Amino acid sequence: MAQRYDAAPTLSNSLRLSLHRKGGLDFVTHITLYLEGHTPRTHNVRREGPQHDCHHHNALDPGMG
Repeated sequence: MAQRYDAAPTLSNSLRLSLHRKGGLDFVTHITLYLEGHTPRTHNVRREGPQHDCHHHNALDPGMG
C-alpha cells in the first residue's frame, strides 16, 4: 500500500517524460491542463522543449512542491 504513495508523485513525471520522448507534447499539455488547471502553453512547450516544460510547471505551481 505504501508503494502507491511513493509511486503517485513519480508517476506524473515518468508519464510526462515518456510521452515527451514519444513526441506527444499535445497529449502532455492536455494532461497537465486537466490535472493542474493551467492555461494552454502549447507554444512554450514546443519552443522551449520538454525540460523547460517540467521546470516551468514546477516553478509555477507551488502546490506541486
